[in-house]
Amino acid sequence: MKDIMIGESTLLGLSLISGAAGGLAGMYLFRHKIRKKKHFFSSFFCTLAQVVISQTLFFTIF
Repeated sequence: MKDIMIGESTLLGLSLISGAAGGLAGMYLFRHKIRKKKHFFSSFFCTLAQVVISQTLFFTIF
């Protein structure tokens, strides 16, 4: 049976939508692409973007 490969852009897109912090934690937990600097920085910036967006929305509403 062939292993199914998921593209990096798909992983980053799902990470951005569903939670970048969980994607970053899963990357280290499963040792997936931890040596790829591009993937690490993309995941880090997705996490940072989600924090900024959530803080902006929180302080706008309250």
